[in-house]
Amino acid sequence: MPRTAAQNEAIRDRRKDKIIQRSVALFSTKGFDEITIDDISKTSHCAHGLFYHYFDVKEDLYNATVAFFETKYPTLLVHCDDLESGNGLEGIQKLLQQYLTILKSSDSIVHYSRLALVKGQKARTAEKPLLGDDLEKEILLLVKKGQDDGSIRKGDPNDIARLLLNVLIAETERRLDLDVSNYRPFDSAYLLSLCKAE
Repeated sequence: MPRTAAQNEAIRDRRKDKIIQRSVALFSTKGFDEITIDDISKTSHCAHGLFYHYFDVKEDLYNATVAFFETKYPTLLVHCDDLESGNGLEGIQKLLQQYLTILKSSDSIVHYSRLALVKGQKARTAEKPLLGDDLEKEILLLVKKGQDDGSIRKGDPNDIARLLLNVLIAETERRLDLDVSNYRPFDSAYLLSLCKAE
């Protein structure tokens, strides 16, 4: 008996979701510029033609990945808008708390969250705008805000932001190297104390 239109649509949706879910780790680890359609096809176990059936260009896949995770896990992920209330140090504290919760989640969610950390570093050649938050920029804005309001120590805001970003990236790598049940998070209070104004 032939499949119904609804069954065919469900198959198409599952295939597209499979491409998205398998590609998130590629975007997270290799970066936007380094990934080829061949990499995506091999990782997703699909033909090039199937990729182009769902996406015109790599940017479309990246943006579909952002939309997929933002729709499926809206309350779990870090959103820049959520960090802007309060002083700069409170924003950094919220970011660290939210990120520590993410690090206790599935690998795909951790990979997706890593995209926001490395977006500014690794998405240089995109011809279309890429969706999603850029936590590198947001951390720098929070550090500058904290220095202006006196909650974060003086010094080069780029150095302080880079320290925070590098700790989060390193912690993400550590978490992905371990099974989630073996992961023990870093002490965010200590990291905050390094940033806090004296």
